Amino acid sequence: MRASRFAVLAVAGMLLVGLTACVEGPATPTPTRTSTGSSSPTPEASQSATPTPESDVTAATVVVTASGIAVFGTDGSTLVSVTYRADAATVATQIAEALDEDPTITTYEESEGGGCPGGTTYGFGGFEISSPATLGSAGSFGSGDQYSALITGPATAGGVAIETVAGQHIGSTRAAFEAAVGDETLIDEYDGGSSTFGFDILNPEAGPYDHIGVQAWFDAGAISGMLAPAVIGFVGDCG
Repeated sequence: MRASRFAVLAVAGMLLVGLTACVEGPATPTPTRTSTGSSSPTPEASQSATPTPESDVTAATVVVTASGIAVFGTDGSTLVSVTYRADAATVATQIAEALDEDPTITTYEESEGGGCPGGTTYGFGGFEISSPATLGSAGSFGSGDQYSALITGPATAGGVAIETVAGQHIGSTRAAFEAAVGDETLIDEYDGGSSTFGFDILNPEAGPYDHIGVQAWFDAGAISGMLAPAVIGFVGDCG
């Protein structure tokens, strides 16, 4: 009887050793987790739904030429580009959005002499657009332009630089202007360093007093104002 119990224990011990060897052996593959098409998204996948941060591109430069107005961003992209044939109020809204600045809106009545109609200006610090186009601009001569642009300062109210072709701006010297733009059309030159230039001419084949482009005024040898698009050499007033 005792011998039988020893025999049973011996057999059980041998079976236990054999099972242990099977568990520790390399033949048994380690379970791996596989994914199926019906599996739930992982946390990493769900993160893709997070909204992308808004771009930090802001306005860097306003460029006014005889053809139109453009606002360029800090990354060199074009934020807005408009021609003078577009609706002035719509253009003012587009420029305001690009600059992130609200325009100063001013209305004015027809001049006493009737030479200039009433209208609206949208001011952005160093430049403004006027509708209808101001006297002396191409629009005031029936070109079809809906507004004109007048530059009087080097930057907008928010500090965005204002330029014309070749980077010229209010305060540029005549020497720097001529080196960058050239002496396209010298209209008048006055004592004391004052002069008027026409440049960025759209119709160079026309006569000198029918040119349409940008007109710049120089006082004491530096640009003090620019009108676009202007009938170069026009002299007149609203009387």
